[in-house]
Amino acid sequence: MHRMATRIAIRIAALLAAVIMVVCGLGFLCFAAYLALLDRVSPPLAALIAAGAAFILAGMIVLLGRAIIALIRRRQRHDADRLAETFRELLGDELVSLATENPHATLLTSLLTGFAVGAVPELRHVLRDLLRKR
Repeated sequence: MHRMATRIAIRIAALLAAVIMVVCGLGFLCFAAYLALLDRVSPPLAALIAAGAAFILAGMIVLLGRAIIALIRRRQRHDADRLAETFRELLGDELVSLATENPHATLLTSLLTGFAVGAVPELRHVLRDLLRKR
C-alpha cells in the first residue's frame, strides 16, 4: 500500500511539474507574440490580440477534450452493450433449458418472485429503475 501511494505521489509531482512548465512556456509564447505584434500595432492592441489568441487556443483544447471524452464514452457504451448482449444470449438459452426441464420449480420461483415484488415497495422501485435505464 505504501509503495502504491509513493508511486501516485511521484506521478502527481511529475504531472504538476509538467503543467507548470507548459504554463511558463505558454506565457513566453504569448509574450513573444505580443513583442512580434508591437511592430505592427499599438501595445494595448498587441496585448489584446495575444490574449485573444490564447483564449481561442484554450477553447479549442476544451472542445477537443470534450470530443475525446464523448468518443471514449460512446465506445465504452458500445462495448458494454455487446457484452450485455452476449450474456443475454448465453443466460437466456440456459434459463430456457432450465425452465423446460423443471416446470414445477419454474412456477414456484415465478410465484415467489411475484409475491416479493408485490410485497416490497423498495424492490419494485429498484426493478422499475432498472427497466427505465434500458
